[in-house]
Parts: sequence; C-alpha cells; structure tokens
Amino acid sequence: IQIRKTSYVSLARALNRTPYDLTKIGANAEAVPRVYAASLPRDLKAIDKAEDRKRIFIKLTLPLILRVNDHITAQRKLFTRLRTGIKAGQKLSSKDQRRLEDLAAIYRTKPDDLTTLDRRIGIIPPSLAIAQAAVESGWGTSRFAINGNALFGQRTYGGGSGLTPKKTDAPGTFKVERFPHLYRSVWEYARNLNTQSAYRALRERRTALRSGGSMRGAALAPTLTAYSEKGTEYTALLAQVIAGSKLGRLDGAKLQGSPKDG
Repeated sequence: IQIRKTSYVSLARALNRTPYDLTKIGANAEAVPRVYAASLPRDLKAIDKAEDRKRIFIKLTLPLILRVNDHITAQRKLFTRLRTGIKAGQKLSSKDQRRLEDLAAIYRTKPDDLTTLDRRIGIIPPSLAIAQAAVESGWGTSRFAINGNALFGQRTYGGGSGLTPKKTDAPGTFKVERFPHLYRSVWEYARNLNTQSAYRALRERRTALRSGGSMRGAALAPTLTAYSEKGTEYTALLAQVIAGSKLGRLDGAKLQGSPKDG
C-alpha cells in the first residue's frame, strides 16, 4: 500500500487497514505489512502524547527501512554469486560483468575491488536507522523532514534545491538535502553509511558481526561519532534511543512476503 496524503488521519486509516503490533515484531514473529508512506504527516506534531507520535513514526519508517534492506540483500546475493565465480577462476559473462560494474558504481568503488564491495554492500539494522531518523528529524516533526522528506539530516554543498538551516555555525556553507519521497531518503542514508570514508568503522564492525554474530544496531551505534559534531555524545544518544524505545527487537523484523534470509 502506498500512502501519498500527508495527514495523520490518512496514515492512521491506512495503518488500521493493515494493523500490526510493534511488540510482536521480530525474528520468527509477526511480519511488517508493506505500507509505504511517501511523506510524513504534516500534523504529526498535533498528536498530544509523545509516545503515540513515536509509535506512529516507527510504524511509518520501519517498512521503508526493511524495503531498502531487502534491496541491499538482493544486491549482496548477486555480488556473492559473482565473487564466487571470479574466485573459482570463471570468466564473467558480459551481462554479469555489467552487473558487477553497476554494483561498483552504486557503492563508489572499482569493479575489481571485491574486498571493498564486500564491506560496502550491507544492510543497516532497523534499530540504528530508526534511532538516527528520530534524532535527526525530531521524531518526524522537523522542518527538513516535513518539507524535504529528509529523515537523516544529510548535507549537500552544491547549492541546488536543498533546505537552508535557519541557524548554523557557518551560514550558507551547506543545505540539508531534500528528497522526492521518504524511500529515497532512506536509500541515500544507507548508501551514505555504506560508501563514505567517515563510516569505515561501521562497515568493518558490520563485517565482523556478519561472520560471527547477529547484526544489532546497538553494536554499530558507537562507530558513528563522525555523523555529528557531537561525537561520542551523539552515539550515546543513539544508544539511549535504541534502549529507551526498545528498538532492538526490530532488528529481526521482516516485511510480509520477504524471503526468510532477506
């Protein structure tokens, strides 16, 4: 279901048609309905209870994050197949070579740099993504989130159609990037973490978790000191949001109809 109207009432009606209980979401539990909002409800601030606003925000962002992760999982399966063939000494078909080049372009590296691709093609745990979206957008109530579908406060320095911050330490040096819809915001956030040198520590930690344990947002949060000028204070806040809102249980969540391993 695609939701395009930007009011809390229309969102609530859509969620009521496909109800799910956040407390029952997780591995081997209830799956998340494929309800995708194109933009945030403009009247989200009008909801009196903070816990109700947070619950709606989580229900709105979780399907989008899982959808992005499903896409990344499919890319990783393709990469794994191609890498296995290369390591076995097989020559890639022209079609598969183009696929490898496309993946390299998406993840901003060279087609023959398989080690870098291996580290960059990876999902972002839902608990971490939701916590960052909550912190960066004020649980979906910020001007950037409402007017620009910008959940993660990503900056752009090339002018263009970004949103100008009202107060910054260096006015005019950057804008907050705007997006055509929320899905694009989530995808570009994941791509940002998966490609920028500032987040190499996250990718290295994720690689270690992939081979030796479960993928948890709380384990990756401390690697994001470069995401904010606040450094460790920022990562401590992420950990607080993950724990306080019990987001960790969502790391095992899957969309309805998703493959068991994706």
